[in-house]
Amino acid sequence: SNCGAHERALLNNLLAKYNTLERPVANESEPLEVKFGITLQQIIDV
Repeated sequence: SNCGAHERALLNNLLAKYNTLERPVANESEPLEVKFGITLQQIIDV
C-alpha cells in the first residue's frame, strides 16, 4: 500500500488484536442486519 512508516505502524498497532470472527454487535444472540447497495458510476456509449 501507499503509506508511510508511521501510518503502517499505527495500522499494525490498531489491528494487532483484531479478530475477523467476532461480530460487531452489543448482544451476540441478536441478528446483525447488513445493508448494501450499488450505484451506477459511468455510462459508456458504444
